[in-house]
Amino acid sequence: MHDHDPPTVSAQGLNRCPYCHDGIEIEAEGWLACGRCLSRHHPGCWSEGEGCASCGHESSLARSAALDAGPPRPLAERQLEAYAAFGGDPSPSAGWVVDALTLGLASAFRAERTFLEHKQANQAQEPPFAEVERPDLKVKLYKVHARAFGVTPADTARKALLWVTALLPVLLLLVTVNCWVLGLIDEDAWNLTAFGVFCAFPLLLTAHLHALRGAWVRHERGQQQARLVTRGAPTATVERLRAASEAAWALTGRQHLALTLLGACPGLNLLLPFVVPMALRRTEEQHKEHEASLEAECPRVEPRSSRRERERPAPPLKVHPRERA
Repeated sequence: MHDHDPPTVSAQGLNRCPYCHDGIEIEAEGWLACGRCLSRHHPGCWSEGEGCASCGHESSLARSAALDAGPPRPLAERQLEAYAAFGGDPSPSAGWVVDALTLGLASAFRAERTFLEHKQANQAQEPPFAEVERPDLKVKLYKVHARAFGVTPADTARKALLWVTALLPVLLLLVTVNCWVLGLIDEDAWNLTAFGVFCAFPLLLTAHLHALRGAWVRHERGQQQARLVTRGAPTATVERLRAASEAAWALTGRQHLALTLLGACPGLNLLLPFVVPMALRRTEEQHKEHEASLEAECPRVEPRSSRRERERPAPPLKVHPRERA
């Protein structure tokens, strides 16, 4: 293998092979493109470089597929998009500080927003049930789709529970302090109220954690049902994916139950503002892992109508007799 300078893709060199730096005639046959950045390569250069000389990707596209995908994208543009995908500069310590100051409520509200945004994104990505031939089955799948991807009464109740968790202890403490200052209650009543709030807040926080886990489970089951049924997955695949999903969520439920018991122990419940955010993040990551597994086991199939439209030959060009002469 020969040594080459680090390749770059500029606006003027989009049709230049990044390995040998020679130009490529787009109208000619016999070239291929990177499946990620669409950089054009000579077949020999691709083989000798063992992949894309621009970004290192190992999957290639044939000429026709590369022309359909569009022109290659400059490296600077791809780098900028990759940076933006991370949401800016990483600040891992800031999350812990915010969680500690808000007693874990910031992560709970953030998890709620992430869950609803995820459902909306899935709703936009899932295709309609045009391929389902039975009308009764199509009606059932639309109901499943609405429960799995739409905003349900359970979502509203869960958000209400979160606001109660955030506001009720504060209001109760304010009322108790005012009553104690005005002499309406004695010191023992004040201590009892403070202890009750101290114990009730962690229990409410873990109750929301349980409710959000249940929402992820219902969303995932609906997603699996809608996708596997629509794509006609084999029974063995359906049973295997359902069993793996239920086993993983059952384990998560036992872990959340342990957190609830931890929240019921005075003193140890001080750890919950740090432990609950990790449990919330792990719940989201677990669903995304199952989602990726679902897509790998049962990939999206292009509708027959779309394939027919693409494979249909173009109609012959009609030439006027005068132009022909």
